[in-house]
Amino acid sequence: MSAFGAILDPRLKVDFIRYCYKKMDLLTYENKTKKVLEKFKMLFGEYAKNLPIIPSGSLSQSPKEFLFMSQSNIEDSKAKR
Repeated sequence: MSAFGAILDPRLKVDFIRYCYKKMDLLTYENKTKKVLEKFKMLFGEYAKNLPIIPSGSLSQSPKEFLFMSQSNIEDSKAKR
């Protein structure tokens, strides 16, 4: 749960989680980081499913577009490493 809090904190994000796990265990930090991100995506997906549908034009992105863009950004950042 503390990992989710760190992800939501705009000062920390995923890099902090990766850094902490890397300090704790160099051999398993990638798997632990990946597991936290997968669970966070699942939690956010459930949240987005329960949001009311907003008429187009009232927001720049729908919740589903935001979710898709968030997942794309995470995958892009992984590919850059």
